[in-house]
Amino acid sequence: RRTGDKNLYDDGLGLKPSALSTVGLRRATEAQSVKVHNLTGFDLHIIPDSTAFSAESGLVPSGQIVAVEAIPTTQQASGRRELSFSMRVSSLASKVVGDRETIFDLIVRPSGSQEPRLYLLPPIASISSAVDGRSSPETVLTEETAATIEMSFCAEPVVEYCMHNQRISSLVSDVYSTPKGCDILSGSLWTPSDEDMDDSEGIPGASSSLGASHSPASPRSPTREGSKQKGYWVKPYQSDSPEWTDMTCTLRMALERVMLPDSNWMWANDWTVDLSGKLGESSDADGWEYQTDFESFTRNRRDYRRGDSCRRRRWTRTRMVKPPQLDDPHRLLRFVWDPTTDEYGNVHVEVRSNLRIFNSTGGALSFFLNSPSWASDVSVGIAEPGGKINVPVALASAVYMKIGRATVGCEVLPDDGSGCSEKIMIIPLSPNSSNYIRSSMDLADVSGTVLHFLVEIRCRRGIVDVIIEPVLRMINLLPCQVECQVGEMLDSTDKR
Repeated sequence: RRTGDKNLYDDGLGLKPSALSTVGLRRATEAQSVKVHNLTGFDLHIIPDSTAFSAESGLVPSGQIVAVEAIPTTQQASGRRELSFSMRVSSLASKVVGDRETIFDLIVRPSGSQEPRLYLLPPIASISSAVDGRSSPETVLTEETAATIEMSFCAEPVVEYCMHNQRISSLVSDVYSTPKGCDILSGSLWTPSDEDMDDSEGIPGASSSLGASHSPASPRSPTREGSKQKGYWVKPYQSDSPEWTDMTCTLRMALERVMLPDSNWMWANDWTVDLSGKLGESSDADGWEYQTDFESFTRNRRDYRRGDSCRRRRWTRTRMVKPPQLDDPHRLLRFVWDPTTDEYGNVHVEVRSNLRIFNSTGGALSFFLNSPSWASDVSVGIAEPGGKINVPVALASAVYMKIGRATVGCEVLPDDGSGCSEKIMIIPLSPNSSNYIRSSMDLADVSGTVLHFLVEIRCRRGIVDVIIEPVLRMINLLPCQVECQVGEMLDSTDKR
């Protein structure tokens, strides 16, 4: 307020104008503006931890970017200051995903690098009432496993492993002694020995429930039509490891004898070959790793070298607790808090789900997600070449994905399933893993064109990226342009 002297001011606290300017300047410089991009699929309230929630405070609508002001409240030993936020689902979104707990301590470091972090968004109500009736009288589990069933909304998928072992035939001394042009390392050419065909113990496909036809490369591929030669790879010797074993390669194992714990669990896929690892280094194109003898195998996998006479590959099958319905308000949701800082010091935070789909092909593709508990496939949009799709949080619990053509009206799949790929399981093998799946899509047109894809499911700390890549890439390292023409070799029975 103005005093008797027109040039003097009194704020009632004895502070002079110079002091007031210093305080205001310090507060203005300490305040940090953070731009929050909401990609969750529903509205959120995001405010600093020191601020109380209200009906309108910190509202970040779905798909929009909103600047949130915050004053650093936490200082590390290194002197760096941190920003801390709280997040809550809006009242309108609660009608769709149910009432959710408020998440605190969402950290942003303006002056340092920070990796994306996965958070749980649990329901407020206890889920014990939601799982009534889910226990089965056939359950023969321990108390610890029974507790997992009670928390079925939180249970993670479990991957079962089995190892397939083979030795090179005694008729072949070395791969270089085979006839010219014969590739024994290709899964499309080699076949098992004739005497192995009648032995179905532990073989994928021996039971109709396994369906080896869905596997990327079956070890029981039929002999080529008109070929009378025996396979180059046979069962191990009696002194070796059994043909089908556990991961230690010592205990005999039969695939069809791997059972579910009880009726609360379900198989998410059939037995498939584990194609993880770098092609040409850790394994070949069909997942085989090689060594001179079975005792030489270690955790470090490698591809074929001259003199190798033994090989093995892993088969996997994923089981999971039967998922809840899509509209169940008690199901567990996950989101990712992903802060970044640009070269000018501006902080940008993406709040998204833990599932993204990247299109690394040369054409636009549409994507559909599904789960055993969902009524039908759900479209998540179209990704242009080089583009990506941030799957909404409510749909990130999907188990399967289908790839379709990007055409008008592609939000709904045809009843006959034409113009799209088979369902692809997108559950990662572990919280930190990378595995590949081969897939194809018949365009169902007069040309009879079939598009082939290589699908990588990459997971890091529970954050999943599904990357769709072509099976063939041509890279020009020459200092000039090169014209290439790719042809297709048709089978004699092809009528095109």
